[in-house]
Amino acid sequence: MGFFPFTRGLTYLFPLLIIEFFPITGLSYAQTMLVISRILFMLDKLVNSRGLDIGIPDLASVYNLITDGSRCFVFQRLSSQTHLVLKVTQNDND
Repeated sequence: MGFFPFTRGLTYLFPLLIIEFFPITGLSYAQTMLVISRILFMLDKLVNSRGLDIGIPDLASVYNLITDGSRCFVFQRLSSQTHLVLKVTQNDND
């Protein structure tokens, strides 16, 4: 039967990529910096508009989740990889 508003055509506020990210990583929304949401939203737009096949495993192959020292997490690009989305990660000098 489903949850009533969603059976009426309403959708979740967040894209599926973001909804999948948090249970997989075990983080809460409050533990992540805005940068993570920017990357996830942009990747979701690219997946939907260009038909790309990008998911959480792809993020893990490009980025490490690191803490900023205050229990919040950001993405840090692995030195051997190129950025999936430019100008949004901690070590993005491109």
